[in-house]
Amino acid sequence: MDHRPSPSTPISTASCYGDTDPRLPSNDHRHHFSQCPSDLWELIVAHEGLQGMMVEVIDAAQNDAKAIRPRLCRLLSELSMEVYDYLAPAVNYETLLFSEPVKFELYSPTPGSSSPGTMAAPENQPAILGVRPRGRAHERSEDGPGVQFPIHRVETFVVDAALAQGIRTTESRAARHAVGFLYNCPDRTGLYFLELFKANLQVFYADSMGIAPLEVVPWDGRALRQVSDFVYSLYRPPAQHFPRDLTMSWHELHGDDIVLSIQAGPYLYPDSQVIFTQYPGKKRTGVFLAGKHHAHQAVIKDCYRALLSERHTEPEILRHIHCRGFVPGVIRLAHNEVVRFPGGHDAIISVRAPPCMKHRMVLADVGADMLKAESVNDLLMAVYDALEVHRTLANRAKVLHRDMSINNVLMYPKFAHCVNAEVMEDPPPLIDDVLSGVLREPGKRTARCLIIDFDLAAMIQESREAKEELRHRAGTGMYVAREAAVGHILFSRHPPLRMPELSEAEKELYVAAYGHERYERYRDSDNTFHGAVPEEIANGPDVWESAARCERIPYEHRLEHDAESVYWTLYSVLLRVTPQEHRDQRPSLTHNAFWRYWSILCAHEFLYRGSQECENLPQDTRVPLLDCTPDAFCAPFPQVMADVARLLFDLAQHVRVSYAAMVTPPPHGDHLHEAMQRLILKYLLSHEDCPVRLNPGVLRTFHQGHETYPNGEDDDGDFELDGYSFEESDEDVTMGLNVCANEDWQDPVRTVHSAGKGGQDLKVEDGDDGQGIVHEYLQGGYIGQADVGRVSPLLTGTWAYPYFGPEYSLAGDSSGSPE
Repeated sequence: MDHRPSPSTPISTASCYGDTDPRLPSNDHRHHFSQCPSDLWELIVAHEGLQGMMVEVIDAAQNDAKAIRPRLCRLLSELSMEVYDYLAPAVNYETLLFSEPVKFELYSPTPGSSSPGTMAAPENQPAILGVRPRGRAHERSEDGPGVQFPIHRVETFVVDAALAQGIRTTESRAARHAVGFLYNCPDRTGLYFLELFKANLQVFYADSMGIAPLEVVPWDGRALRQVSDFVYSLYRPPAQHFPRDLTMSWHELHGDDIVLSIQAGPYLYPDSQVIFTQYPGKKRTGVFLAGKHHAHQAVIKDCYRALLSERHTEPEILRHIHCRGFVPGVIRLAHNEVVRFPGGHDAIISVRAPPCMKHRMVLADVGADMLKAESVNDLLMAVYDALEVHRTLANRAKVLHRDMSINNVLMYPKFAHCVNAEVMEDPPPLIDDVLSGVLREPGKRTARCLIIDFDLAAMIQESREAKEELRHRAGTGMYVAREAAVGHILFSRHPPLRMPELSEAEKELYVAAYGHERYERYRDSDNTFHGAVPEEIANGPDVWESAARCERIPYEHRLEHDAESVYWTLYSVLLRVTPQEHRDQRPSLTHNAFWRYWSILCAHEFLYRGSQECENLPQDTRVPLLDCTPDAFCAPFPQVMADVARLLFDLAQHVRVSYAAMVTPPPHGDHLHEAMQRLILKYLLSHEDCPVRLNPGVLRTFHQGHETYPNGEDDDGDFELDGYSFEESDEDVTMGLNVCANEDWQDPVRTVHSAGKGGQDLKVEDGDDGQGIVHEYLQGGYIGQADVGRVSPLLTGTWAYPYFGPEYSLAGDSSGSPE
């Protein structure tokens, strides 16, 4: 008797174990898996071939582990066909019912080939892959051992390393594969996989927040039910357990090229290249560069956010910043949405605790990593503008970035054309205005920097909530200010310096740009330093009173903390870049000092003070880089960079002072910005005709900073499996299988200056209304005929900014003139 449902009979989605809401945390992980309906299970039990295959698998597991792979592969493929035949007549569900059954193939990587997750040793690689129906013949997906599959077609995998090694415990070898798989598949929202042990087998479900294991089942009659439920879950997972974000789709071009198209709102963003991905964890941020024409590109940023959060989100901050007109040098938001499953009703929510919702932003502007600087002067001009833009945001928009780093300050920006552009009233003069001595028109004051990633930004307001937010430490470990890293005001006996004075020629240019009033605002008297009164002048050299007062001052993130982060960013970049025609000699004093100083930077992290420790301990580990003698400070830099090393030393003398510890703190929050900009201006004017040329992207070393959220908000990508904890590695995890999304990735920072891989750059004639670009996408196979009208205006040069207006302000009328 055929128990398959008729085409008119809907299949209940309540076929999972129990009625637990999958969005809620639970210690019982059965609700992450679907159980075969009773009529399907009866078909499987009655299938003599399946029963015989299961007996062979159990026999191999107990007696001949080497024979289990082909036997299990046949069993899984047959079960997949059975489930497909059961569902196909009743369901036309493109999301989870594939056009053909999922096929299970033996996976045995050939030497030099890539594998499903390099986080695992070769002996722990998957044994079997479950792949979706193959594509066109050019994919070369031949059957047999050593076969490779495009990663976007892999649905699941089986790991038998523990079985092959005779391990009887449930120490998972497969979890790291799941981490690597999700890391390299930005369109995947969930993953089922199977692991085999000597005495038992176990099914797992992984999503962006962690891994949920089903109960361990021994190699007996219960094993067939476990494996059947595993296969059925691939086709019919429980509610909210969709395996893919269908707004992201892979397109197979001619040859072996595969590109990603992303939908955001009503628009399509073809040829999206992966720029940055984060390991599964709290946010699982993914950044993509869309578009092939250099003049018309967009950045798409996906991340998971907590369902209940009182902080202002990054889209809210960006809309607020530009609501009264574009602020130069700040990334612009083109679109923001909650990413939803097909049908537009259910949002993509991680089902593992804590539940987080997937959000997507489309950003209009692109820039280059600071390590791609072509000269020291270019780098310093970008830093100068970053400081000017940052203080403008703080003083006028009342926004404090709190994560100024090499990841978030870009140079060589390319700003998208906007058909309804408005510019903020009285935009700040920037470095090009200062150096030329002539102010550009407000609409033409483009910055040499692009500040991005306002995810940690906070509003500067008098409310209790705003004050509390500023007391939370945040930033990126290598670049964070010292007081933010240790969580308290530093006790410092460094003699403070007065605001740098400018020569007559320098002052003339400064005043022409900013006016005499601004110059005088920061002038020091005989007893002030940056406008502040130090302890020695107010109360005499009482060290104990000074230290006690530091203990009484609560930590709060201030403008000078972000200015210090800009200093550490500049220091790290100048330490790593290479001047043209320079080669490090090893060993040498310069090379040895470079490695020692760079090691100090790389090892830096947020510090936590125990309840039994002294209030001012521990100190920041980068202090020796600020306190060394001039000769020692300049030791790691090549001789051709001697002058810029001296500039860094002069900047350090202003950065290292603890201004909040002074009896009368500086009256202007942007005092350190002013001091740093004056010193940079002096260098640029004296080296205008003799810039130090650099080799863009050629580095002396590489180590990625680590973004951290102290106070219980560590965003280090921890991925937990009921007692197993997998921390983010410093190395890239490259998911292979003919991977096309990331095989030529650059450093995992937001480097989006260059075009993506695949095909020729599009050529657009002057005056083109964007139809030429759309035609090129169509001809190249990036889009289909039905998508011609959906290509984003950002990619065709016809974009209109949608967020002008006071309704997007978070500060009411507080956005006014600078302080």
